[in-house]
Amino acid sequence: MHINSDLKDNRALNAARNTIIGFIQSILVTIIPFVVRTIMANILGAEYLGLNSVYMSIMQVLNLAELGFGSVIVFFLYKPAAYGDEELVASYMIFLKRIYQCIGLGIIICGMLVLPFLNRIVGTEAPSDVNIHLLFILFTMGSAVAYFMFPEIGIYFTAYQRNDLNYSITIISWGCTYIIQIIGILLFRSYYIYVLSVALQAFLCGILRIRIGNKALKLEKVAKHLSLKEKKDIYNRTKAMIGHTIDVQLINGVDSIVISAQCGLTAVAIYGNYFYVFAAAMMIADVIYQAVQASIGNAIAIEKSSDNYSRFRCMFWMSSCLGGIISIVMLSTYQIFMRLWMPQLIDSSNLYIIICIYFYISQLRKTTTLFKNAGGMWEDDKLKPYIAMIVNFALDIALVAKIGISGVVFASIITIVIIEIPWETYIIFHNYFHLNGWKYIMEMILYSCINLFLAVISKMIVGFVVEGSSVESFVLSGIISISCTLVGYLLFFSRTEVFHVWKKIIVEMKKNK
Repeated sequence: MHINSDLKDNRALNAARNTIIGFIQSILVTIIPFVVRTIMANILGAEYLGLNSVYMSIMQVLNLAELGFGSVIVFFLYKPAAYGDEELVASYMIFLKRIYQCIGLGIIICGMLVLPFLNRIVGTEAPSDVNIHLLFILFTMGSAVAYFMFPEIGIYFTAYQRNDLNYSITIISWGCTYIIQIIGILLFRSYYIYVLSVALQAFLCGILRIRIGNKALKLEKVAKHLSLKEKKDIYNRTKAMIGHTIDVQLINGVDSIVISAQCGLTAVAIYGNYFYVFAAAMMIADVIYQAVQASIGNAIAIEKSSDNYSRFRCMFWMSSCLGGIISIVMLSTYQIFMRLWMPQLIDSSNLYIIICIYFYISQLRKTTTLFKNAGGMWEDDKLKPYIAMIVNFALDIALVAKIGISGVVFASIITIVIIEIPWETYIIFHNYFHLNGWKYIMEMILYSCINLFLAVISKMIVGFVVEGSSVESFVLSGIISISCTLVGYLLFFSRTEVFHVWKKIIVEMKKNK
């Protein structure tokens, strides 16, 4: 069986294309929801923001029914896609479609089981002019519909390094949805229209997947039945993936529920606003990782681990710099932005500093999780997510009771530092690269010290130069932070090997373009 040379030779080009379209998508799904959230707060009130955050958190938990099947199937598609085995690819697609239909039914059933406990979860600050149970049913149905509208085609796009198609579909479907949401709130002052638009988005997304998929990639209609061994391998890897899926979804999803139960919906609204900025920054950064994951998966499928080690080091340096510059800019602009956006729902403590630290630490582990997911190495640390969840949940309850909403962020930071990063580092280096991970740990500490130094310098300069909380102050703070960080990176890294590797990659991409 021959290697699909198009996928191998065009890795950098596909990654660049995915990144460009991905950034456009990120801007859309960051800025427009910000507008929607602002309109909702000003017209419907803070209680609706809190209620929406609670519902979204519950949906995150219910969507755990997906169990990571999509990520597992993507891993299984990398090799047949790399070797041009379209028949096997189609077999996995049909199998995944049936799984997704079962997941959709499971979400509906689980949602109905949550209904009797909804009053206790939401608390006493629920808006009096809506039926919270009916709204929750609509939310649940909207979430379930997405699993019946051909999500497997999106997985197919990912395996063939065409996430740009997924991003294009998202741009169109969510663009229409945001228009409906804004009209529903502005003209009709209706939260019901906002909720119904989520289901409409799923329908539109499915229609676009079918049309674009059939036209652009010519999806195969003929498939063989997967063998018992192939199905068993899928189920075994999915069992290991379950914990990792729950870990990602639950740690952030439970936070709002814990805050709601202990502090009320207004506290959830405050935390939701701050976390929205954090999530937007994460989404922008994740574009790069999503853009290159299929290329990394292709490389792992057909190349030696020693050949991929240099890719790992390059990606880690990039993630450290990306996490550094974004967190440093956030540190200088966060509170100015919050005062401009929603001064009535601002936190007067150091919540924003803790969130910036959380963002940076989250970026530090991106490279290990990227390679681990691309290589399907979920069984190697299958116990880790369960231990992390137990520790995080216990810390959530204990710290929120003592220090308020900042406690949930502290809990996540502690969990990542003492459990997630050490465990993942050991797995990727010991089981895949067959190397000692201490050099990687030392580089992590070095990069973190450099970013901490640049953060302090940037914050001091902003403190001396910028006054007040105007739009001009926000822009000037951002410019100063970006400038300080970029100059610092040039001073510290311009003579390093990894810097020149990235410089060479960028030059080659420009030539191919």
